[in-house]
Amino acid sequence: MDEEESHGSDTARRICVGIATYDDFDATWFTIQAIRLYQHAPGVMISFVVVDNHPEGPESAALRKLELSIPELTYVPFSAFSGTAVVDVVFQHADAEVVCCLDSHVALAPNALAVMNDWFADHPRSLDLLQGPLLNEDLTVASTHLQRCWGSGMFGTWATDERVYSADREPFEIDMQGLGFFACLKSTWPKLNPRLRGFSVNEGYLHEKIRKGGGRVLCHPALGWLHRFARPRGIPYPNSLLDRARNYYIAWREIGWDPVSIDRHFTDLLGDEAEAATLLSFARHQANNPTGFFDGVVCLARDGRDCGAHHHPASLSWRIEKLGERAEELAEVETTWLFASALRYSVGRGYRHLLIVGAGSGTSDDVLNRLDPSVLERERWDLCVVHSGEDIATSERSGSKSSAELKLSALAGLAITRRAMLEILEDLPAGRDGITAFIAHWGSLERYLASTLTNFQVVTLAVDELDGPAPITATHPPSIFRIQTIGMAAASAAIVVLTLTSCRSETPSPTPSFSRGGDVIPTMPPPLVEPTSNHRGIDLPPAATTTRPPAPPSLSPSVSPHRSR
Repeated sequence: MDEEESHGSDTARRICVGIATYDDFDATWFTIQAIRLYQHAPGVMISFVVVDNHPEGPESAALRKLELSIPELTYVPFSAFSGTAVVDVVFQHADAEVVCCLDSHVALAPNALAVMNDWFADHPRSLDLLQGPLLNEDLTVASTHLQRCWGSGMFGTWATDERVYSADREPFEIDMQGLGFFACLKSTWPKLNPRLRGFSVNEGYLHEKIRKGGGRVLCHPALGWLHRFARPRGIPYPNSLLDRARNYYIAWREIGWDPVSIDRHFTDLLGDEAEAATLLSFARHQANNPTGFFDGVVCLARDGRDCGAHHHPASLSWRIEKLGERAEELAEVETTWLFASALRYSVGRGYRHLLIVGAGSGTSDDVLNRLDPSVLERERWDLCVVHSGEDIATSERSGSKSSAELKLSALAGLAITRRAMLEILEDLPAGRDGITAFIAHWGSLERYLASTLTNFQVVTLAVDELDGPAPITATHPPSIFRIQTIGMAAASAAIVVLTLTSCRSETPSPTPSFSRGGDVIPTMPPPLVEPTSNHRGIDLPPAATTTRPPAPPSLSPSVSPHRSR
């Protein structure tokens, strides 16, 4: 057997080093160049993926230029959201089966990549997460793992297993470890919860996902890594206790861990029960918001402004993923371009379903906060139209039955499953010139949708102020934007669940007939009491006069994190 056969396929003879960075050019440059100079793995190609999580920042131009001088490097700008969970984007763009993820400020022990390559060559179908001991600045072993204890607003405290000093230097199983350095196969990466934002909670959470997938978490004594913790110029990225608490609620709920210790630790950390109660109440409210059902939430910013200029409620704004560059063409071309970009982005991210929201208004926000995800869990659906109430009132005042007059911008939201996204993307051109021609043919994105996706099984949840919510079923397939409603006040909301049965019907849709079903009550988080200030002297806006959730307090960590990006 020759050497190539003994190490598996050509893909297994490649290692992709992935780095997600945020305004940290100097450290990223030194980390990459140190690997190129000193990490030699005979017969192995080493490539790099650098995910820039602040591509509009002051250091991005220099970071982008690395792609020109280092042929094996791929630069990926990513501004949809910020946080440690963008490590998922590294795996999305990795060009090798073995993926080694590093913080942008980590140095590896000599021969670390060669040792890693040999290990995966011997375990080509590994489900494991391979890590190594953290080194002190004097290069002695600092920690081989993390214990399940809280400290400084994070779960996990450093500890050392004596097996790291064993003469055989064999990997041993650990519970969890800091994630400044780890490696696994791209095909076995479990993906992180797409709802995580800001400074995340991957330690413990990722390790448990690996175990639930049948893998182990291993510490290899030869894979030492040195992490720069000091930040003399401060931390450039958002790092709030609200993000951390919310992320813990989301992540631990996914893996089935008890959240009681989250509340206890943050209460102890803040030292003020009232402030902790406010923080945790907002965190739970955001984590439990009904829009959490959807893997992704994007804003179709049609009004010529960036989404950041819109007034989405605090319960939703933290989740919205920004689409990046905007078109300069006519409004319909811009809208369709953004719509297509949202779908392609979501397919690339592996989302099962996407919620597209508009610019945000009081009525729309209230509707989104009153969604009942259980409807979507019970029904088989491909598209879900969420009416704002304003669109229905406008249609009733005009007396028009034209589907083209109900614009996407008037909806509270439009949810699309992955299968429907793929169907629609078959028709949407990839380039702006193609989009321009597409709009010249169809006139608008709405006309395309109404004319092309016509055969649906419809389930409607109408929210009526007098009668309460009740499902309405339709036995005939209406056009998407010609939904009839029963017993609805002018300002009430309708949730329409549509099942895509045929994407190419040429016959017009008959008028649907509706029948009442049983009561379904949307879940709403308990009302929150809005504080006016906190003990850090941060002024908060006055109490809202509507029933929408108030804006959360701007709470920053009172101590520096003991683990950093």
